[in-house]
Amino acid sequence: MDKGGVLLYKCRLCGCVERNPHVPDVFTAVGHLAVGLKLPEKWFGAPACVRHPHFCSDGRIGVADLIGGEHDKVESRERNDG
Repeated sequence: MDKGGVLLYKCRLCGCVERNPHVPDVFTAVGHLAVGLKLPEKWFGAPACVRHPHFCSDGRIGVADLIGGEHDKVESRERNDG
């Protein structure tokens, strides 16, 4: 696949969806994390996990779960290159 992008996390408490961190291959990252595998070492330890703390805008602290990934957007000039 090899399409870079960001991982998406959703807070259980406030429902906020975060887009972080960037990974070189979204499909591999989501697939590995979903089944409990570490990300490839060649990614230099990209800080990704299945869940992490989320600091809600109202001051509460929630738990954000990995809900998927989103590929980088293609620039319009790249689409027009033929």
